[in-house]
Amino acid sequence: MNSASGARLSAGARPAYTPATMAEPVNLNRFRKARARQQARLQADRNAVVHGLPKAERSRAKAEAERAARTLDAKRREDPAEKPE
Repeated sequence: MNSASGARLSAGARPAYTPATMAEPVNLNRFRKARARQQARLQADRNAVVHGLPKAERSRAKAEAERAARTLDAKRREDPAEKPE
């Protein structure tokens, strides 16, 4: 029996590819469930950011957003084409 290099194998030697070097079977359910758990953790983190603020911070953020909208509206130019006559 010859190997790829052309050298002869001894009687007890095995070729490089044997069933012992094959990959182990994998449980696809384990990977599917792990991916689902990871997605659930990401969604929980997003929800914590959105819904996890104390009331004082939520009201402050809302007031800031309203103030920014008012400031933007105040600086808006009026379009002469939109003037009602």
